[in-house]
Amino acid sequence: MRHLTLFCTVLSLAACEHYPSNPELKPDLRLVRIDHLSTRYVPIDPPAEGLVARKVNILEFRVRAENLKTAALEFRGKASLSGPPETKAHAFRFRTDRLDPVVPQAGFPFEVFASIDTGTTYVFYRFQIPMNEYSPFADGQGMVTALTIDEVFAIDEQGESCRVAFSSGENRP
Repeated sequence: MRHLTLFCTVLSLAACEHYPSNPELKPDLRLVRIDHLSTRYVPIDPPAEGLVARKVNILEFRVRAENLKTAALEFRGKASLSGPPETKAHAFRFRTDRLDPVVPQAGFPFEVFASIDTGTTYVFYRFQIPMNEYSPFADGQGMVTALTIDEVFAIDEQGESCRVAFSSGENRP
């Protein structure tokens, strides 16, 4: 029995040199940098039936992907809109390769990109329409006062998505 235990111990020690129990992990170097550059709250005609919004938030972003080439990026987060009735956060979600079907005519170039290349900086606009509860949209009622990016996804040509690391800079209205 003693020889069997000694044999197993020697075998284990010899195997550990070739197959370490804690292999070295390579860091995931894919990173998306997104900066919220500005928010403008501009008057519009209602962009669709059923909406009474007379103003829209135009959000300007700068995005740069490092070590990542993908068909599109998707950003999810929260935007705090000023009241009354109350200031609260509303979820938002947008992609770099498409726009929501209801695009307000606000005089801003709402561009879409066919792909996102590594090392290229993209500046683009997206919008956040305030909910009808903020009517009559007087002064800053319904304006984005804070914006937080919670998740970033890379989307490939087949539509499959995976979460990627990101850093977020400026967060000004």
